[in-house]
Amino acid sequence: MTLGRDTAEWTVEVPEDPAEGGRAAFDPFPCSRRGQRVGAIESAERPQTRARRIDEAVAAAG
Repeated sequence: MTLGRDTAEWTVEVPEDPAEGGRAAFDPFPCSRRGQRVGAIESAERPQTRARRIDEAVAAAG
């Protein structure tokens, strides 16, 4: 087994509706945290839950 440094840039695709709610709100988060936020938003089953999670992500960014 050979180990090496992963030098590829990490990216997270922000869905359309959070982008409308403030895509810039996701920029302060590190990539891993941004991925967690986006994953939580995309896993919401109800539109109300999705909207609430978007609001929480925007509020957490400051």
